[in-house]
Amino acid sequence: MIANPIPWPNGAKCADCITFDMDADSLIRLARWDVVHRFIELVLTKGDVWFARIEEIVAHVLGLVKNGAWRPRVDRLPYYSGPVRVR
Repeated sequence: MIANPIPWPNGAKCADCITFDMDADSLIRLARWDVVHRFIELVLTKGDVWFARIEEIVAHVLGLVKNGAWRPRVDRLPYYSGPVRVR
């Protein structure tokens, strides 16, 4: 369980941005597009997922941070204060 989940639009539990690489190899395997299409339809029927362009996801998260609705966790690295001694 995520301790500080991002509140996505419409009550979605996650956001998804799907990218595709179109090259000569992709054109040979056009049958795979049917698999992708069926996957997206299945996920959409189950709900709880927000499909958006990456720019929309970034804008949403930045807006949440700006208005104080969400604060990202920051892990300070390294976890040690000085050089690591090798034994």
